Amino acid sequence: MYYDRETQSKYIKYTLITTGIAILSITIIAIILNLFSHGQQSISPTENSISYKVVSVTDGDTINIDYNGKTTPIRLIGVDTPETVDPRTEVQCYGPEASNYLESLLSGKYVTIESDPTQDNSDKYGRLLRYVYLNHNDVGTMVIANGYGKEYTYNLPYENQSNYKTAESLAKQNSKGLWSPNACSTDSQAEQAEQAEQPEQPATPQPEPAQPQTVQCLIKGNINNKGVKIYHMPGQQYYEKTIITESKGERWFCTVDEAKAAGWRKSKV
Repeated sequence: MYYDRETQSKYIKYTLITTGIAILSITIIAIILNLFSHGQQSISPTENSISYKVVSVTDGDTINIDYNGKTTPIRLIGVDTPETVDPRTEVQCYGPEASNYLESLLSGKYVTIESDPTQDNSDKYGRLLRYVYLNHNDVGTMVIANGYGKEYTYNLPYENQSNYKTAESLAKQNSKGLWSPNACSTDSQAEQAEQAEQPEQPATPQPEPAQPQTVQCLIKGNINNKGVKIYHMPGQQYYEKTIITESKGERWFCTVDEAKAAGWRKSKV
């Protein structure tokens, strides 16, 4: 087919223009995709899809995972459990229970983790701040809902804050875990409390002083080895074992009101 010079010139210009537009469009799309990809790197888009093995559990809100071949501590976002390993404080009430719960739940398991754009990447101790998921279940929610920890907001609200507050409210309502009135009544503590109630016994056997015969005055006002004034009623566990030594300030009472007025409290057992 034959084209005159003017037609050929127009055809060449048209071809150049359309080719240029196509190249420019491709370039713009590539730039946009590159920018989007670069912006997503800071939150590690692949991190959420990788399963990490839990190497160990530090306490109720901190674990160590195998993170790309390196053992890395992970601090659960939005959760605070009683301390067990902080050298600055004593082991807190329900701390061991929280640690044992998380260990039984996660030790040796594979979990996924997720950062929160509203929070820092790590805390001042170098622990990564993450949500942790076991089989797609939020571990933070599980800890709080079962009463092993409390909702904790540090500085700024976080994405799961509402869910965690709801979980804590339900745990309180149902007296779960540390919200139970008997949360800290461990066997050792119960034994200590029982020992405190026992009357101090003389170091060597001594003849029992004559007991008063007044029928009404049967309440024994004992002072234990810690100096605590405790009165024992007939029928209580240590009533028969209690010996009143008046030289120590111990005494008999005829009524409960009289004992209380004198500064004695009733034995708990």
